[in-house]
Amino acid sequence: MQQARHLLATVMLLAVVGCGAQDGLSPTEVQQVTMGWASLQPFEVSVPADAPMQGEHVDDEPVLLINFWASWCRPCKKELPMLQRLDDEAGIAVVGVTRDVREEYARDALDDADVSYVNWQDDDATYMEQFAGAVPTSAVPSTLVIVEGRAVAVHIGPFDSWDELQDGLRPYR
Repeated sequence: MQQARHLLATVMLLAVVGCGAQDGLSPTEVQQVTMGWASLQPFEVSVPADAPMQGEHVDDEPVLLINFWASWCRPCKKELPMLQRLDDEAGIAVVGVTRDVREEYARDALDDADVSYVNWQDDDATYMEQFAGAVPTSAVPSTLVIVEGRAVAVHIGPFDSWDELQDGLRPYR
C-alpha cells in the first residue's frame, strides 16, 4: 500500500510539473513540492485592488480560497466546476488567479466551465510571487486558504474530490 501511495504522489507531482512547464520548475522547487493540504505559519496577504481581469474587491471575506490555475493545465480546468460549487454552496468565496498570458484563453476556459466567481490574470506571476514560500510560482493548480486576511493553509496540486476539498477547509469554517 505504501508503494502505491508513493507512486500516486510521484504521478501527481509529475502532473504539477507538467502544468508548470510554462515557467519550468527548478530542481530545488521540485524537491520542495508537497502534494495535498498543508498548514502554513500564517502570514498577511494583500489582494490587488486593480486586478487585471473580471472581479470585485474581496478583502472583506472572512474565509477566502485563492486558486492559481491556467487554461493550458488540464487538472486546473477539471477542478473549476468544483470550485464554482464551493463558491455557490459552501459559503466560502473563491478567487481564481490565472497564469495565462492570453486573457481570452482564460475567459474561454471559465466560460466552458460556467464559472462566475472572481478571476484575475497574473500572467507574469507578480501576484503569485508573494506566496513563493508556500506555493512554487509554477505549481498550478495550487490553492491557498485565507482567513481574515492571513494565509493559513495551502493545497498543492488538483483536488481529486469534493471530500478532499471540504476536508481541508473544515478547520476554517
